Amino acid sequence: MRNKKAESLVVTGLILHIIQWIFVLWAFLKIKHLFSGYTIYNPNVINGSMQSLSFMQMLRSMMYSGALVNYVLFFVIALLMYCLVLHAIMIILEIAAYVMIRRNPSSSWAYFLTAAGVKLAIFNITGIPFLAAGFLLMKQKQAETGEKGPEPKRKPRTRIRRQGRRLNRNRRKSSLAVEYQKEKTI
Repeated sequence: MRNKKAESLVVTGLILHIIQWIFVLWAFLKIKHLFSGYTIYNPNVINGSMQSLSFMQMLRSMMYSGALVNYVLFFVIALLMYCLVLHAIMIILEIAAYVMIRRNPSSSWAYFLTAAGVKLAIFNITGIPFLAAGFLLMKQKQAETGEKGPEPKRKPRTRIRRQGRRLNRNRRKSSLAVEYQKEKTI
């Protein structure tokens, strides 16, 4: 049985995640464009700037320039590159999860969607559709397999009834009648 709500939530999450990835790529290219010809600020040279031949040389010269501005820009560019790669991998895995869930809604890819939703929801809003879809699919899987949560504990037996029955019961005569009589006389 297909879960159309979960599928539409996954597609919504994918679209939001791709839009976010395009925005991060745009920000990366804008920052990279600021260094036209890979020119960076360097206070150690005469004209105050330095030009590199490639992107990697520009990053290396940012690290060795000794200027605080270049350190900040280097870490911003490195963070953007890390985000681009990480989100590209996540988008590919989310597409694979969507295809696998369309084939078999009770597959274990629901757990991946839930985990991806938690990871993305911590950082931004794109993870909420994945989180909701993962929970819907896990709930459907539990309903299909008949799994239940932990069984509630049994209530302990009440002693009140037993005591009442014992009080109403006829007492047996003790086999030690002699000792009983001695206690009565004392």
